[in-house]
Amino acid sequence: MRVVRSVFLKLRRSYSSTSAPALIKISNASFYREYSPSSTTTSKHQNGSNPTHFSNFSFDLPSTKKYPPRWAIIGPTSSGKTTLLQILQGQLLCQPPLARSYPFLSSDAFLKTRDKHARRPIGYVGFDGEQGNLDKGASRGAYLSARFESRTEATDFTLDAYLRGNTELNPLQSFKDGSSKVDQAWEEKIERIIKDLKLQNLLGMPVRNLSNGQTRRARIAKALLDSPELLLLDEPFVGLDPYSAASLSKLLGGLAVQSNPRIILALETRDSLPPWITHLVRLSGKGIGVAEQGTKEAVMENMQKDGLLPTFNSSRLKKNDFYQDKEQLFRSNRATMKFMRQRRKVTSPFVEMSGVKVSYGERAVLGNWKIESMRSGYGEGIWWKVKRMDRWAIFGPNGSGKTTLLSLLCSDHPQSYSLPIKIFGRSRLPEQGTPGISIFEIQSQIGQSSPEIHTFFPRHFSVRQTIESGWAESMFAKPRLTNRLDRLVDSALRVFYHELNPLGPPPPTLTQAGYRWPYALDASDWADQIKFGELSFGAQQVALFLRAFIKRPKILVLDEAFSGMDSTARDKCFTLLGKAGRGLSGWMEGDPLIQRLHRSQALVCVSHVREQLPPYIVQWMCLPEPGSNKPYRMGQRRRTKALRDDPDAWDEIWSGV
Repeated sequence: MRVVRSVFLKLRRSYSSTSAPALIKISNASFYREYSPSSTTTSKHQNGSNPTHFSNFSFDLPSTKKYPPRWAIIGPTSSGKTTLLQILQGQLLCQPPLARSYPFLSSDAFLKTRDKHARRPIGYVGFDGEQGNLDKGASRGAYLSARFESRTEATDFTLDAYLRGNTELNPLQSFKDGSSKVDQAWEEKIERIIKDLKLQNLLGMPVRNLSNGQTRRARIAKALLDSPELLLLDEPFVGLDPYSAASLSKLLGGLAVQSNPRIILALETRDSLPPWITHLVRLSGKGIGVAEQGTKEAVMENMQKDGLLPTFNSSRLKKNDFYQDKEQLFRSNRATMKFMRQRRKVTSPFVEMSGVKVSYGERAVLGNWKIESMRSGYGEGIWWKVKRMDRWAIFGPNGSGKTTLLSLLCSDHPQSYSLPIKIFGRSRLPEQGTPGISIFEIQSQIGQSSPEIHTFFPRHFSVRQTIESGWAESMFAKPRLTNRLDRLVDSALRVFYHELNPLGPPPPTLTQAGYRWPYALDASDWADQIKFGELSFGAQQVALFLRAFIKRPKILVLDEAFSGMDSTARDKCFTLLGKAGRGLSGWMEGDPLIQRLHRSQALVCVSHVREQLPPYIVQWMCLPEPGSNKPYRMGQRRRTKALRDDPDAWDEIWSGV
């Protein structure tokens, strides 16, 4: 009977998937970003101005809601994950034109059952800077520190208004006083999604004040409220703390199982795959396209044979797995104070914060705690010193104040003028006998890569201009370069040729014996022609990392700088930060100009993923969950084992959140 039942279920699945029209049907199609007449196609493709994307690609997504396949697209940096999502959404030119179709969207079944609140049948949520900003209309003309201001303007609409679609300067009077007829089902859906994504306490906050992780959750909530038939999510877990990532994965899995909506994810090859994914499309590399597609088990078996199976699994903690009682909290405070006293003996700091507390009116966003058993000189707020040779990692849930803390360190926050902060031994405002330090002096000695810089960075800059702007006084200012600095940029472009040139050959595997990176490649042409906006999200992250690193600043600040990079790109960046990656121990031998992070420099990084931590992190700080009234914690590790290679230590740090 079991055999008969199994055969019956397989036949029923096959029948249900073939009887209904496909949601997406692509048959042996090739795609281009620009139209090319057949007579000139070959020449244009050969010179790389209009390359072919996913030649002879086929893909079927059934519209049935019974036993739906749940797809994920995986691949390394610049392999085309975002491009493939754009193709599924209907972008790029298709050859032949009729090879891509959406039969279900033109059927009577879809038109009869379509939600009246649905805006578009296929939704897309990306986080590449162009897509990742909620407050596009206001923030594009604003400046980097605008999100940290306490006063709001007419264009600073709240998260509640954003989710409901009321983002005009003069919203309907019915929205203001609630006099319009309420759609009960719609209101229940809004409340359910807000609760599922844990946005209840953020509804009255202006969207520009949301943290990076909160912004991602808000954009996914808005996409779900649009009621699409298919939702395409590009790297949805990047920037989320472990708790939020686990919660979001569970939520998306429940929706995908019910096909409400159907969901396709784009993930890095070495990311931990959600357990609810059933099928994979694996991309091989630049200019090659799809390596294979099929069930998750079959694809992962082939990846294991090829040595490509993920070696890391991010720690995903459950919120109630750990409990910290008063005695544990007291021991944690005592350890933090012991660490602080030991740090006093080191040389004069680059940055010194003495009881820093950030508030907007009556709402405290950072430092709203008081540590017990403190000796004189310490009390409320953050007491923190960043010194030469420091290697700091900042942890904490989304919204805990990590980006606010870094904005104070880099003096982007308006309150850095009034708070007790000294940067390179001087305050922002002049003191008796000592002039204040200017923002230009600070920026010349601090290199920074962050989601905020990614959002505001000009897309029309070439790859070379992007890296050279690290020496400029501002993003749009012209840097003063010497012949040595030009050669240093050439060195970086040669080393990261495969990551920054989307038209170049695919990168070699790390297992090839005796391989050396192509130092002799000429970087002058492609780096001047390729624009920053044409790069993939991972390649843009590499370019911004080099922009921050290359000028050898006294303090290197990396806020989620490695999110979106594949393991090869991350290993090469980690090599610059002090440790050679697997198979890359000799890759800098041909380029002596580009050097590793020096002992005299300080490193401060933020990450929610253990694998994205640079090696040899020594000091760490963990901020508490907002509103918990718990104090922050500090600690110091021995250099014998990297934190990213120690899952027990990672779990111990996050257990106190």
